[in-house]
Amino acid sequence: MHDSKTEAMTEAMTEAMTEAMTRTAELVRAVRPDQLTRPTPCTEYDVAALGRHLTYWGVVFSGQAARKAQPKPDEGPDGVGDDWAGVFAEQADDTAAAWSSPDAWEGTTHLAGTPMPASLVGSLMLAELVLHGWDLAVATGQRPDYSEAVTRTALEIIERMADQGRAAGIFGQPVPVPDSAPLLDRAVALSGRDPAWAARQP
Repeated sequence: MHDSKTEAMTEAMTEAMTEAMTRTAELVRAVRPDQLTRPTPCTEYDVAALGRHLTYWGVVFSGQAARKAQPKPDEGPDGVGDDWAGVFAEQADDTAAAWSSPDAWEGTTHLAGTPMPASLVGSLMLAELVLHGWDLAVATGQRPDYSEAVTRTALEIIERMADQGRAAGIFGQPVPVPDSAPLLDRAVALSGRDPAWAARQP
């Protein structure tokens, strides 16, 4: 039996995941072939490599995690292939639907072969969509049009995991921004990204 607070939190996370998936899919769909070799705020990735990473973690792995399925050992971003945008479009709705089930947020699932609370993995997947959606958007001249509710949720997740993320090498040192900065700027800055990255490109 679920208490009303838990049900409300699960409903809010489900709505945020669904919107984040929809908005990120729009960004993926708008990437042009001539943009694939552009740099991104993730210095180890160009747009094509970022797209494969985002597609694997954001829809392929995320959908498996929501269904409590163990990923295959040989799967990963490289296995997505060159048509990562097609894979994202094909699986985004199904992945969002999988996370729309309250059962997806309960019990345990797997991350990198390690059992973890499903609610934690779902939160990480939501932050993954927003952060890498922003990376993809600014690298390709788009506007990451996430709602205030989604960006606030992502910021709260990143605030909770920032120290652990930096210790694991997932996040960089926070970039200073004013408290009055937009929520999305605050979220990406806390993860070690420069909200003004696009303006600093040659």
